[in-house]
Amino acid sequence: MPRCVKLANIVQSCDQFGHTISLKYKNKPTHKSLFGGVISILYALSIFIFLMMQLKRVVERDNTIQITSYRRNVISDQIEYHMTFENFDIAYRLMVKNKTIEKNLERYVKVSMGVFIQEWKDDFYISNFVQFPLKIPGIYYCPDILDFKLSGLLSSKITKQFQIQVERCDSKNQTCESEKEIDFALDQLEMSLVMLNQIPDVNDFSNNPIKTQLKLLYATTASSVSQTFEVRLSQNFMVFSDSWFSNQMYLNNITYYSIKYDINYSGKYQYGNSVLTYYILFDEQVTTTIRQNYTIADALVSTGGLIGVIQVFLIYLTSFIQEQLFEFNILSELYQIDSKYDLSQSLKIPKTNSIKENSQIQKYDFRLKGLMKNIKNRVGFLSNLIEYQELQDKTQMVNTNNQQSGQKNKFGWMSIPELQRKQLKSFLNLIIKNSDKSEIDKRILKNLEHKNQIKQDKRSSHLLLLKKNFLANLNQKLDQHDQISQSQTSLFDYIDDNDFLQIDELDIKGVIVKQKKSDMENNLFVEKKSSINEVSFDGLKFNKESQADITNRELIFDQQLQD
Repeated sequence: MPRCVKLANIVQSCDQFGHTISLKYKNKPTHKSLFGGVISILYALSIFIFLMMQLKRVVERDNTIQITSYRRNVISDQIEYHMTFENFDIAYRLMVKNKTIEKNLERYVKVSMGVFIQEWKDDFYISNFVQFPLKIPGIYYCPDILDFKLSGLLSSKITKQFQIQVERCDSKNQTCESEKEIDFALDQLEMSLVMLNQIPDVNDFSNNPIKTQLKLLYATTASSVSQTFEVRLSQNFMVFSDSWFSNQMYLNNITYYSIKYDINYSGKYQYGNSVLTYYILFDEQVTTTIRQNYTIADALVSTGGLIGVIQVFLIYLTSFIQEQLFEFNILSELYQIDSKYDLSQSLKIPKTNSIKENSQIQKYDFRLKGLMKNIKNRVGFLSNLIEYQELQDKTQMVNTNNQQSGQKNKFGWMSIPELQRKQLKSFLNLIIKNSDKSEIDKRILKNLEHKNQIKQDKRSSHLLLLKKNFLANLNQKLDQHDQISQSQTSLFDYIDDNDFLQIDELDIKGVIVKQKKSDMENNLFVEKKSSINEVSFDGLKFNKESQADITNRELIFDQQLQD
């Protein structure tokens, strides 16, 4: 089972036709901008122009010629060139300035044409000459029948070659002139040999681009010289296709034969030799001509390659700009622009009646508007960002102060001993109730809880004792701090606006309570001199007591609270 699942996953990963999943911006797969549109239009125009140029090459039949050649291995490749009137032809003409001799040339020279075969067999050299009959179509002599094969080289075991010989007249069936007359005629004799030669015409777009021409070989004779000329006949090919759409359609391969002059050599004439000899030999070199026309497929391929290259280049160059434009567009839609940051309102262009200045303003009006819009968007975004940052800083600062203040107040009140908290609550309760001019809300008494409230009838009896005990403790703390700064506030400075009582940990320097109204400071004041001996409170005076008396009063006060 796990193998099947793994195989299914592999097959699934090979899916090339899956549904495309992508995010869209404004129902479009990409973010489009004016800059990208201009680049795209220029890109499309350049591709279109390039395509038109390529199609022009197709119409003009632009082509590429490729010529390759190689030599056949005649040992392994024993091919023979079969020559007929369809692919080859030959003719010759003899000329003499003496018209009398020209009319009776057969009495002076003998011309033979045929196939010369050489073969080595059992270490013996065998040669055979097959002569073709000649006819005279006008002033040239040509073979009546032409059908022969060429193969092998001079060093091959079997060699087949075409031969034309000019010899002295020695025919037994015909009367020949004397040797002296023959020598005289040979010294004036001229010979023109004409052969059929084929060449490819790369600019011919017909069905048969092979052109046929006549190749002329000219030679003169001498009675005392024997001359030999070698001519090579090669088999060649032309591959082409004239289709407008593709070079692979309607492919043609045509075979043709070409003649080329190779070498000649001469020597002293000896009896039995020919005066003039032509050999047409097998040429092992093969030439292949390939013509490739520029087609519509080639134009599309070139254009497609250019599209790919330019597209990659433009994507690389414009990716950063497009990304910045996309982010700027998103931010401009998320944030509003404040008019006070609009610099276009403060920019004033002076009016002028000059035609030249008006033309310049109109010329740069589009650029100026775009620049001002860009500046306006950037300044608006920056101002909104600054205001948002300031608001965040203020909010964070207030939260931090509230947390620190809460922890500080909690620590200060809870750090006071329970007995002192009770005494402070009772003392403040009496002060608030006995103040006639105080406008403190009586609801503050809800927070001044007393665990065991003193009965109303005992209140007046214990009031004086409570005041003395509290002031004694206050005097003891004031003795420990001889110098108090004038910046310290009164006893009511730590009463908040909601009329809640809070005791701060600065109590070590003095009990400080925040007053809500300024007129309450007249009811309670503490006078501290260099040595405090007496404290006044609401018209009463309390003398400074010793530590033992204060301790006894605290014990009595605690016992009364328990009762």
